[in-house]
Amino acid sequence: MTLRIVAVGAGRVYERLYAPALALVPGLSLVAVADPDPLARARVPVGVPVCESLEELLATERYDGALVLSPPSFHAHHAATALARMCPVLLEKPSALSIDEIASWPEPWRALVTPARPRRYWREYLQLRRELPRGGEFDLVLRTSPDAWGARAASSAADDLFPHVLDLASWISRSPVVATSGHETETEASGHFELADGRTVQWNVGHGDRYDEQIRAADKVHDLDRPPFSARIARRLYGRPSREIEGVARMLRLWERRLRGESVPGLPGFPAALEELSMRDSLRGGSTHGGDLAAPDAGA
Repeated sequence: MTLRIVAVGAGRVYERLYAPALALVPGLSLVAVADPDPLARARVPVGVPVCESLEELLATERYDGALVLSPPSFHAHHAATALARMCPVLLEKPSALSIDEIASWPEPWRALVTPARPRRYWREYLQLRRELPRGGEFDLVLRTSPDAWGARAASSAADDLFPHVLDLASWISRSPVVATSGHETETEASGHFELADGRTVQWNVGHGDRYDEQIRAADKVHDLDRPPFSARIARRLYGRPSREIEGVARMLRLWERRLRGESVPGLPGFPAALEELSMRDSLRGGSTHGGDLAAPDAGA
């Protein structure tokens, strides 16, 4: 049985990543989209119903899941709207603008939240995770160009990119992040994560006019700025999807299994969203609330 899902937000993330990725996941069918922008609604394929708000979308029908792809300031509200109707959510980053926005979600809803962390499913990161020795040291660099992406940027580089490096640090290391420190401006941030096993991961994120993505491990720099030559050839010759689309598709297949009631190790849940916002508050110099709400996901 194909699962019926809806999306709120039909911007660049939908257009460039989720729409083509959903075509690779036959078990999920996008049956409706909500977006207040008529230009965004025009991106939705002909035959898929569209409306202006998620509330309108959910008013009369029940769905198997909802993709929250709206701008960051709406993430917590749109997730809560879907959860109030017991509709599971795949929630794009950042999970919210503050931990207080998700701390107010009633306890029974939280198990229905899956934070979207597609980078961990990129071919390069999957390979690096397999190859990195247990207990191996590594550092992370991620700098992007919002103008080149053509999307609405978050208010700061840390809001936009911190969830990625936090997730990759715990996932690659297989050890939870227990603390972070650093400094930030509107366009960049850097610092270090302390892992539960005693290791430290240095990280750097930024917005600028170029794209730079690296993992530095075992005295070697792995550049992810461009896919390997073999992957580029396969994409041209055989129509293979980009690693970004392929990563989202892998994540969606796992989410489909969760929607069908399976236990899916390695797929983040509400504790990962809580960890993200707790660590983000810590980076801002605020207090963290993670211990009051739930234990963070291990690096499964």
